[in-house]
Amino acid sequence: MFHRIRTQAFYEGWCGKNNAKIDWSRPVDQVFNLIRGTNPQPGAWTTYKGSIVKIYDWRKTDHTSGVFGTVTSLTEDGVHIAATGGEIVIERMRSDVGKVSAQEFVEQSGLQTNDRFGD
Repeated sequence: MFHRIRTQAFYEGWCGKNNAKIDWSRPVDQVFNLIRGTNPQPGAWTTYKGSIVKIYDWRKTDHTSGVFGTVTSLTEDGVHIAATGGEIVIERMRSDVGKVSAQEFVEQSGLQTNDRFGD
């Protein structure tokens, strides 16, 4: 005797831009995995001063010292942004001026510690 099994499974369409927006209030592991999962397309993104910024090279740390979405430090390694339970260190990004290193972005945008992403 065969029984038909019904599932709750469904097909999820392509990951689009709306799925790739970073919510800095999420746990750092979820932010990290969102960036990883949407790289290179559609590309994880956030906003800074009303402009879209896409993230390309990054890493995470367990260090946390600020409110989510806040720039906690600017180092040679990159821009450190707080998430829940850690930080994402952005090394390369794309903004209105093109794909640049984090240091170039800081110089061109005037980014400073305590500025906020995801405004």
